Amino acid sequence: MQPTLEPGTILGRYRVIGSLGRGGMGGVVEVEDASGARFAVKSPIADTSGTGDITARFAREANALRLLDHPNLVGAVDVFVEGGVLFLVMEKASGVTLGQRIRDHGALAPRQALVFAHQLLDGVGHAHAVGLVHRDLKPDNVILQPMGGWERIKIIDFGLVKLMGDAAAAFGANALTSTGLVFGTPAYMAPEQALGRVVDGRADVYAAGVILF
Repeated sequence: MQPTLEPGTILGRYRVIGSLGRGGMGGVVEVEDASGARFAVKSPIADTSGTGDITARFAREANALRLLDHPNLVGAVDVFVEGGVLFLVMEKASGVTLGQRIRDHGALAPRQALVFAHQLLDGVGHAHAVGLVHRDLKPDNVILQPMGGWERIKIIDFGLVKLMGDAAAAFGANALTSTGLVFGTPAYMAPEQALGRVVDGRADVYAAGVILF
């Protein structure tokens, strides 16, 4: 049975503050440690498929985030197991999503859009350099983090990450990706991704271009 994620409960060495949301691969709660520092903790949804794919993909995301060290990417802080469930502790990126900003206020001014696009591509470039393809870049996976007079973007949700090169060799994750299966958000997919073909970092660059548009 998965440990409770209700506010006030203790999870590992963290106290649960409240829910931050739920995605297709798992739920996210806000926690704090003994020093009062706040983090986001993600756990996988119950895997009822019988194949173990959800659990395996979650473990792959945890391994992938531990490779990231870039100001425009949310990386892993800690990984632990409790009650037989893997929990991923991440930096808590405060702010609204780019998607919410656009829904609330419409298209960004060109200069601001270019600033965000530059940061987005910097983060994506780092991910590709360590062997990670996000595969689900979209405005709702980009947090606008207030930085005192300006905003820094943070790319979140590597739940559909594909590992390449040394990262794939280290974690043996390629078996989870099969040609013919489509992963991602249709409006932001590169053509080859929408067709279920093998993708590489260029699919993320295409999605970044759609976001800029």
